[in-house]
Amino acid sequence: MFIVLVGAMIGIVSWLDLATGPGREPAALYDIPILLSAVALGAVGVLVACSACVVTYQLTLWYHHLTYSVADFSQTLVFFVMGFVVAELVSRYLLSGTLQQELLYLNAGLERRVAEAVAAEREAQQRMRDAQRLSLLGEAAAHIAHEIKNPLVSIGGFARRLGRYVQEDHPAHEGLRIIVREVVRLEELLKELLEFATPECRERRPVEIPMIVAEVLALAQKPAEVQKIHLRFEAPASLPAVPGDGDRIKRALLNIILNGIQAMPDGGEICVAVSSLLKDGVSWVLISVRDQGTGIPLDDFKRIFDPFFTTKPEGTGLGLAMVKKTADAHGGRVQVESARNSGTVVSLWLPSQGQGLAAEPGGASAG
Repeated sequence: MFIVLVGAMIGIVSWLDLATGPGREPAALYDIPILLSAVALGAVGVLVACSACVVTYQLTLWYHHLTYSVADFSQTLVFFVMGFVVAELVSRYLLSGTLQQELLYLNAGLERRVAEAVAAEREAQQRMRDAQRLSLLGEAAAHIAHEIKNPLVSIGGFARRLGRYVQEDHPAHEGLRIIVREVVRLEELLKELLEFATPECRERRPVEIPMIVAEVLALAQKPAEVQKIHLRFEAPASLPAVPGDGDRIKRALLNIILNGIQAMPDGGEICVAVSSLLKDGVSWVLISVRDQGTGIPLDDFKRIFDPFFTTKPEGTGLGLAMVKKTADAHGGRVQVESARNSGTVVSLWLPSQGQGLAAEPGGASAG
């Protein structure tokens, strides 16, 4: 369409040149189609337009029986020089615009990468602070647990012995029973404290995750039946091994499943799915535990991994903190997604055999 327009303009200028006589004043109007061709079609368009203008210009000279003069030669030379100069300027202008767009794109990418690097650095610093805090907390917990354990055992043993000599209708019998019950609860708390304070992954061996999950489901079967909860297990035919401490992984997974059971007072189903996937260049084994419980309140969600934070009357608040500590020690992560009255999904990411400490694969989200 543009070529047709340029051709029409050359025809009009030629007609004007023919109609005005030997003076050839309209000859300068050939500059218009040449300039349009330079802007829209580039050097090739200029060459075609200039050639067409020179031919039609020469035809008008013959029509008026005029000889080709120096002025005519300079006129045709101006056509070509002007056209190619303008075409080059336009080409450079367009190139500069393209380069500017590419530069803006590269700058945006660089800014994004810098922002990601800064966020990763902040995350690493926060993780280091958390690790230092948990380390100090673990040392303090271990010291306190060792200081309390021996007298607590003595108190429990003494109360049990007294209970054997006190009749059930005696006023002291109920008090002794409460002492024994509370001693048992405190002993369980001390056991969790010692586990929390114990260094993780003292030895790393290939761990078959499906076997670990099967053992944990067997342990959780009885409390699940009491709550009328069905436990379902999904796993592929083959799965890479995970280097680490099988007992620690087992306890972490048991904590997750027991939390799910406690969150489902009306029964339902808990599904444990195991899979392998590649993310961010790392080969992961993913253990996802999905329950149909009440979900985690939004106000509590940010604190679920804090040691000793719990909303349960009999809870210690160390369950998910121990899960996170175990995952971190294996170079993995814990991802929690929860929606009020729609259940919770806790995903344990563990790098598979041959992988080192890995990058963050996920986070936490609550709805």
